Amino acid sequence: MIDSCTTYMVADTSCSSYSNDSLFHPHIKYEEYPFGDNVSSEKNHGYEMVRRLFSSMGFDKEHYGSRRWNPLNKLIKPGDTVLLKPNFVTHYNWGFKSGLSDTLSLITHGSIIRAVLDYVVIALKGKGRIIVGDAPLQSADFAEVLKLTALKEIREFYRSNNLDIEIIDFRLKHAQLNKKYELTNQTDAVGYKGGYIAVDLGKDSLHNELAKDYHKMRVASYDPSEMLKHHNIDVNEYIIPKIIFEADVLINLPKLKSHIKAGLTASLKNLIGINGHKDWLPHHRKGAAEKGGDEYRSHNFFKAFYVNLEEREWKAQNKYTRTFFRQIKRIPQQIALRHSGNDGIYQGGWYGNDTIWRTTLDLNRILIYSDKEGKLTESVQKKYLSIIDGIVGGEKEGPLSPTPKPCGIMLGGYNPIATDLACACYMGFKYNKIPTINNLQQIDKYPIAKFNLKDVVLNFNGSTYTPEEFIKSKHVNPFVPGKGWQNYLEINTRKKNAI
Repeated sequence: MIDSCTTYMVADTSCSSYSNDSLFHPHIKYEEYPFGDNVSSEKNHGYEMVRRLFSSMGFDKEHYGSRRWNPLNKLIKPGDTVLLKPNFVTHYNWGFKSGLSDTLSLITHGSIIRAVLDYVVIALKGKGRIIVGDAPLQSADFAEVLKLTALKEIREFYRSNNLDIEIIDFRLKHAQLNKKYELTNQTDAVGYKGGYIAVDLGKDSLHNELAKDYHKMRVASYDPSEMLKHHNIDVNEYIIPKIIFEADVLINLPKLKSHIKAGLTASLKNLIGINGHKDWLPHHRKGAAEKGGDEYRSHNFFKAFYVNLEEREWKAQNKYTRTFFRQIKRIPQQIALRHSGNDGIYQGGWYGNDTIWRTTLDLNRILIYSDKEGKLTESVQKKYLSIIDGIVGGEKEGPLSPTPKPCGIMLGGYNPIATDLACACYMGFKYNKIPTINNLQQIDKYPIAKFNLKDVVLNFNGSTYTPEEFIKSKHVNPFVPGKGWQNYLEINTRKKNAI
């Protein structure tokens, strides 16, 4: 199924908002609905669109419209362990200083998770295990995310019906925020109690091509010395909770958003959240592109000085030293911001980032080809489905500071390359400029897709298109990309929208 190159899209502009129902019950007692009269008086577009998507994909079409409809029956069998992987990146919009308080464009909405859970329940027929898990940012308040998605309440509702779901925070480290939303202390976390497996791709990692520059690998807000233990000339490893491998089925539930480092975030990028330690995840390489890094474009002394001070802050062992570097780093940053020609780009937030796509595709390869013990094999090991929440998408400075864009669309498919290509086309982005998509051909071992990009089929509300046909159609809904991608990624350059 992972070799399927078709992505399905159902779109309805009248369904571009979410229900406020406390449990996200459907507003219609559908024939197959397993929970009797527990329906909402408020229209639930999320539930409705998930149902439409499953119908569009032809799931169990012979029983559609009857009590026997079981759309996930080819994917899930009674007794399976099913893992849902939403996007729980953080609990607040980082653009709050610019007036962005929205979280609807930030994380996978609870109504989408609830709808998919109901159909998983139908497929399992009372036998099996259901897990919802993610590893959000180290500073994310997981309890607040659960509140935003109503997942604790949904779990209690299931328990009252003699069902259960497990909700797991995969992170192995947490960080606290002060009143200014600045990182303070970092503490170890329990993570998944069933344990973790370190998976080393070694020379098969897509980072191996850059092995000579491994000392430049970075991820924001972490001591870089820890990363270099796990990504260097000999090793390229990731730390994955065992449940990822033990699960028979993974249902990927990403959010449709732009991404300042990757161009867009959808199915592929959402798998960053299956890794327990963020400092095992290279996101960029330190320094200007002209000096062998990919953190930003052109060398700027004050920007480089700021980055060095920021690293000293990350390395600091006590809060007083950390506060000291946090304060003094602002001086070179302000000078850099005023410096003529400064592009305002830091931490790899631009189209020249040649690192994050390698991490992203490595993790997707691990998911697809690892057996239940976490050993890489030559054959596909995981049943996989991606369902992308685009009821309200996020544009501009996603994934952490997205501006909401009501769309009324859901996308689904079996292959993450195909689904992300479809997302790019819908968003008005040049898919061959998205590194996670365009670098498909660079993968020899553990391929994510065995088809060519031109072979991808986009099914939009029942009509089929090639990517080239779709981007010329009226269905494109142009998103504004992050500022480091503007006038580079758009199908039609829109300078008037540039930040």
